Amino acid sequence: MRVHLSMAIVLAGMSMALPATAAEDPGMKLVRKYVAGWDIDALLKEPTVAAGLNKIPAPVRTKLKANLNVTAGVEYVGGHLRVEGNAPHAGGEEAAVLCVDPYGNKVQVGIYSKGNIQVYTTETRYDYLTTCVRDWIAVANTKFAIRQTKPASVQLITVK
Repeated sequence: MRVHLSMAIVLAGMSMALPATAAEDPGMKLVRKYVAGWDIDALLKEPTVAAGLNKIPAPVRTKLKANLNVTAGVEYVGGHLRVEGNAPHAGGEEAAVLCVDPYGNKVQVGIYSKGNIQVYTTETRYDYLTTCVRDWIAVANTKFAIRQTKPASVQLITVK
């Protein structure tokens, strides 16, 4: 009985300690604050995000903000905060993605404009890009058509 009671006390203590530890972690703080939310302007102003964005030329930052005007909010994809969007009334023509590593303080940006994709990153090789950016590139490279048309290799099976 004592062993079970001791284990229960240890587990209860651990569960009480986890939220405090997670709240102190800056990466987890960003995840909690922004994922599933819409405050993209505030995310862009976060010190680590702003520092990464400031490495990008000012006209590109302006283009990024314009191309993120219509979004689905902030998502958590592949361990990264992700904002994907397009310019108003320009879906499929002007688009962008912002991927933020909340733990490594890295920012990667993809811009789709006039059929071309530009990626802004501190990485020197394509295979070092985050899955967050590479997956977006794969979709953007189809001019976003892949989202509207079922690929031939996909079977849609409806279950009841």
